[in-house]
Amino acid sequence: MRDWSELSDDELVEATRKGRPEAFGALHDRHRRLVFCVLLRSTRGDADTARDLSQEIFLKAFEKLSSFRGDAPFRAWLMSITHHVATDWANRRVTEWLKDELVASGAPGPDEEAMVRLQRGMLREHVKQYLATLSPELLMLYELVAVVRLTHLQTAEILGMSHAACRMAYSRMCREIVDTFPRGPRKP
Repeated sequence: MRDWSELSDDELVEATRKGRPEAFGALHDRHRRLVFCVLLRSTRGDADTARDLSQEIFLKAFEKLSSFRGDAPFRAWLMSITHHVATDWANRRVTEWLKDELVASGAPGPDEEAMVRLQRGMLREHVKQYLATLSPELLMLYELVAVVRLTHLQTAEILGMSHAACRMAYSRMCREIVDTFPRGPRKP
């Protein structure tokens, strides 16, 4: 019986790819707490949902392990999957809530609300376009801080960078998003 806990993530990934699923079990044991904590935060403390999503994430990670290139640490790749699953879950929740609200109200909102929704949509599209220009490392940094809501220190540890470098890079990205957003006509 091999002690898988002594191997690095890269070695465990390689062993799993070579047909040793118990090596993936060691990856699961090593990272399950982080994934669960991130999901607990994303689900606003719903432990049952966080557990369900955690299972989904590790299943996806196992199924997609052949696509893991090793450009970034396994932990960062796993956090990317976590982010996508949590985002999908949140989007489904919001969509369900909006449908319920529209059915309950029976009428469209006032024009001012429509303008706010339009502006939010424009901002979302602008941010999406900006994020498409980022390197995979910077995109991961942005997602971990802005979407997953990890601290700069936690994000720096995951990405293998200094805390100061993480804070500076995130601050620069936010400033660029704001500075490049079209302002439109000013109110008199």
